[in-house]
Amino acid sequence: MNGRAGLYPELKSPEVYRHRGMDMTPLVVAMLRKNGLDRSKTLIVQSFDEQTLRTLARELPSIPRVFLMERTMAEQWLGQARLREASTFVTGIGPAKQIIEARPDVVQWAHDAGLTVTPYTFRAGSTGRFGTVRDEMRYFLFTLGVDAVFTDNPDQFPPK
Repeated sequence: MNGRAGLYPELKSPEVYRHRGMDMTPLVVAMLRKNGLDRSKTLIVQSFDEQTLRTLARELPSIPRVFLMERTMAEQWLGQARLREASTFVTGIGPAKQIIEARPDVVQWAHDAGLTVTPYTFRAGSTGRFGTVRDEMRYFLFTLGVDAVFTDNPDQFPPK
């Protein structure tokens, strides 16, 4: 998005709704189209749900999609071959920051597959071995080479 702010809606727990007989994805697609957001240059849709992201790739191919990944999903998806497969239905991955810190090679693998990497969530008071959230974000952005970060503290975003 070239340094511009964007809208990152997350489709929360679509599998729960499917289990109850309601697929939220067609509703989201219809809403985005109705409001002209299917042509947005600042919208990126995110979800932990593979099926939802595959549907969005078919229905709204011009909208970037981020595959959020928690630790239990990481082992399944964060190999080179699986990231290449993911690139057929998403434009980026959003793993928990602990995953990237433990396996920094994932950043290069994702980039090799044409995917962006946006780890989550950076917040003051949850910085692990780093003194400040600014230091933590700086390390991930400028040392590990992630493309962006999800943060609760945008006021602490580090300058280059």
